[in-house]
Amino acid sequence: MAWITPDSTYDPSATWSDDGNIKDNDTGTFAAWTFSGPGWTDYLQAFLDTPISCDKVRFWAEYNVARVNQLILYVYYEDAWHNIFQGAFNNKDWTEKIIPEGTKTVSGISIAFWHAGAGAWEAEYYECDFNEVPVPSQPKKWWFNLSARPDSEIVAAV
Repeated sequence: MAWITPDSTYDPSATWSDDGNIKDNDTGTFAAWTFSGPGWTDYLQAFLDTPISCDKVRFWAEYNVARVNQLILYVYYEDAWHNIFQGAFNNKDWTEKIIPEGTKTVSGISIAFWHAGAGAWEAEYYECDFNEVPVPSQPKKWWFNLSARPDSEIVAAV
């Protein structure tokens, strides 16, 4: 198990500030989205240059029960975005979410936050990571080469 940091971010609506902060391995910096009233932020996405075998993701964000109190989380695998979680999360601490369908070849994460309060407020999204699951090595296959020599020499194929 190893946590892998995204290689790039993408803000499709160009409404987040400092979106690169979600991949800088620093829980003291964040990407921000400013609310003017209740509603969802636009999605902020993060990607790996090379997909990995992954069973869960994690993120670090600010939670405020009266303001930013839930998020929706999608993970990209099998050529589509899959919703793996919607709800409350830890305040400024790692929140881990498993991929319900098990280990997948994953390349992206997309998150949007809900603002429940009236008036201006800021969503703060600090970090996200992918949990890389080692791919089991294939066992060596042995075969008998019965035609090469009359004494049935055993040959290992790698």
